[in-house]
Amino acid sequence: MAYKNIMLAGAAAIALTGAAAADTPAGFYLDLGAGANWVQDIDQPMSSFDDFDMGYYVGGTAGYKIDNGLKFEFEVAYRSNDFDLFRGKTAEVNSFSVMGNMLYDIDLGPGYSLSLGGGVGTARVGFDSDFFSGKRDWVFAFQGLAEIEAMVSDDIGVFAGYNYFEANNAFDDTDGFDYKAHTALVGVRFHFIEAEAPPPPPPPPPPVAAKTFIVFFNFDKSDLTPEAQAVVAEAAAAFKSTGSVS
Repeated sequence: MAYKNIMLAGAAAIALTGAAAADTPAGFYLDLGAGANWVQDIDQPMSSFDDFDMGYYVGGTAGYKIDNGLKFEFEVAYRSNDFDLFRGKTAEVNSFSVMGNMLYDIDLGPGYSLSLGGGVGTARVGFDSDFFSGKRDWVFAFQGLAEIEAMVSDDIGVFAGYNYFEANNAFDDTDGFDYKAHTALVGVRFHFIEAEAPPPPPPPPPPVAAKTFIVFFNFDKSDLTPEAQAVVAEAAAAFKSTGSVS
C-alpha cells in the first residue's frame, strides 16, 4: 500500500503540471530526488533478517543528455531501513552509493519523456544496532532505472521513478549477504540550457550608383535655360533621395 501511495503521489505531481511547457532539452542537468525504500529479506550463513520497515531514499545526480536521447549520469544516493531483531531490539541497514548511469529517453509528446536504463558503481553497506555500530563494507553495486519526466517550464522538470538496486557480497569474509532494494521516488530536475546565439545582422544594402545629370548651356552663355533649370531640379531631388548624384 505504501508503494502504491508513493507512485500515486508521483503521478499526481506530474498531472498537476498540466500541459507541459517544452520538450525535455539536451545538455547538462542536475536533479534531486527522495522517496520510499524497501529491502528484500537478507539471508546469511548463520541467520536471516526479514520484516524490514519501509525506509527512505535521498539522492542526486549530475548528468548530460545528448541530442539522440542518450543520458549519462553521476549519482550519489543514501538508503536506510530499520528492522526488528528480537525482544524489541531494532537494527538499521543502510547503503551509501556512488553510481555511473546510462539511460535512453523515449519521447512521449511535447515536454514528456520516459527514461529507461541502468548503472554500475560501488556502495558502502552498513549495519547499526543496539549490539554493534559502525559495521561497514564497500562492495560492487548495480541498478536498473525507469522514470517519467514532465517539463513545467523551459528549464525545470519533475519526475517520478523506480529503481532496483543491488550490492553483492557485503561482509563476505564473515556473514556475507546481498543487499537488494526497491525504491520509488519523485524529484525535480534543473536543465542548463545554452542560450542561442543571436542571428547575424542583415547585410548592408548595396551602394546605389550615382545618377548622372548633364546640363547644357547655350553657346558662350552661363545662364540656365528653362530646360537646364529642370535638369538641376531633377538632380537636387535625386540627391535628397539617394545622397549621391553626378
